[in-house]
Amino acid sequence: MIYIVGTGIGSVEELSQKAVELLKEADLIVGFKNSLSVLSGMELRAEILKLDIYEALREDKLNEIIFLLKGAKKAILLVAGNPLIFSYARKIMEKLDRSEYEILPAPSSVDYLAAKVKLPLNDTIYVSGHNSPDIDLSHAQAIVSLSYGNTVCYFVKGEEDFHILMERLARFKDSVRIHAGYELGTGREKIYEFSPEAPPQFVKGRWILILKPVRNVPIDYFPQNSSLRCEGIPVSRAWSRALMLDILKPCRGDTIWDLGAGSGASSIWMSLAVGPQGRIYAVERDKERFSKLCENVFIFPNVKPINADIKDVVRELPTPNKVHIGGGLDRETLKAIVSALKPGTEFVAVMATVEGISLFAEFENVIVEDTLMFSRFRSKMLGRKRTFVGEHILILLKGRKV
Repeated sequence: MIYIVGTGIGSVEELSQKAVELLKEADLIVGFKNSLSVLSGMELRAEILKLDIYEALREDKLNEIIFLLKGAKKAILLVAGNPLIFSYARKIMEKLDRSEYEILPAPSSVDYLAAKVKLPLNDTIYVSGHNSPDIDLSHAQAIVSLSYGNTVCYFVKGEEDFHILMERLARFKDSVRIHAGYELGTGREKIYEFSPEAPPQFVKGRWILILKPVRNVPIDYFPQNSSLRCEGIPVSRAWSRALMLDILKPCRGDTIWDLGAGSGASSIWMSLAVGPQGRIYAVERDKERFSKLCENVFIFPNVKPINADIKDVVRELPTPNKVHIGGGLDRETLKAIVSALKPGTEFVAVMATVEGISLFAEFENVIVEDTLMFSRFRSKMLGRKRTFVGEHILILLKGRKV
């Protein structure tokens, strides 16, 4: 039998009596340096195998460790924290039958921190920056979860991860409060409470954050134009973005090109629809507009701003599931877009001119499924009666490549 034992915050006092007895009886104990440190001072008869953190995740190494664990009469895989939360043990468990192992959990560092600061964890989402190869993805997971009103427990990767996350969260002003634990369960332990715009000084070591949305202070994930930098930039109205999203129907995990992204307003709205696993590639040629776009989308990590001419970059972008095309297209640019798309790719184009609509008819491998016109009116007194005055017309072209 293989026993997977969590060490909690790394103290032998945190282990259950059963875990202590198993450690004393074991023939083989496997773990990383931090996990094995809990054994200091214990009288053991087991062979101790210390894993290298850089090699242990290799497929051949995982198989070698499993072979050794199965070969022992009583083997223990010792892992830090709770074995079921962002743990190396999960990689091992995936390769074992459920009858081959038993889990002995211990309170994790998150449980410890939450108890110290007296916060419930009922609505908590766990996000790891520490084990993530893509920090932007981890930040997107945290921010989207916060926008849904969830508490987020975040495992910090390092100083850069910490500071970039704080910069992003600071844009939400008073919407988030943070509890942080540094080197929990050790003599260096420190616990902080702060707002993201005034974080404590970062010191190298193990950091865990609990990000708590402030009740009745919403995180505005669908910002209005008034909260964006868009001075001097033609920018879509909020209601027109909602109509565009309804027609484009972005799905979770989609990769979407936002071509002619301008201020990034549409990119931001699409970013929530595709979720943390999705990506929005926001292409804008004009340098001044691009500068404002970057500032607007900074807090939305799954939006990737690109300063380039559309026709020069579409061949280099990851293949999209869907495409949003802004106004002001020319024939050469549209040809470059269409040639870069796979058959079946759907798009929605904002039509700024009548000539723009006719451009799409020139391509035999493009089907225009719908041309939709929406209009917004306001009321105005005309004599004794109130009449309607046109305020804005929106024309959207929906199609796909064949």
